[in-house]
Amino acid sequence: MAGLDHTDIFESLKKLVGDWRGINEAGEPVLVNYRMSANDSTLVESWTFANGMDALTMFHMNGETLMATHFCPIGNQPRFVLETQTPSGFLKFEFLDATNLADLKDPHGHAFEMHMIDADTLERTETYVEEAGELDVNGTVFHRLGN
Repeated sequence: MAGLDHTDIFESLKKLVGDWRGINEAGEPVLVNYRMSANDSTLVESWTFANGMDALTMFHMNGETLMATHFCPIGNQPRFVLETQTPSGFLKFEFLDATNLADLKDPHGHAFEMHMIDADTLERTETYVEEAGELDVNGTVFHRLGN
């Protein structure tokens, strides 16, 4: 985290505000909406999946650290911190802790990366811990709607 300006990165994430659509690795559409809330202190990422489930991720500053809390359809709430930003602009968020997670080998989101390819294209890669602690990595490219 040393050398990263988390506040500047959070400000850049605000450019995501709007509606996005991607196709997941199963070939199903995924809709994501970004909006600001709580006096512009929180970026709300709202997911809607083809099966009708939904999820939320809240991005916010904790002092000088950019954090994300994911409210998962499986009922746990992992918290992530921004760990790195690559020279090409990938933001990597790593697992910090979680509520409603009895064991780290239980299913949960464990890390994710975001990369703004351009103003209307977002790449998102997520790492999940599946049953028995096995890792599953999947990615989706989202395109901004309405442009």
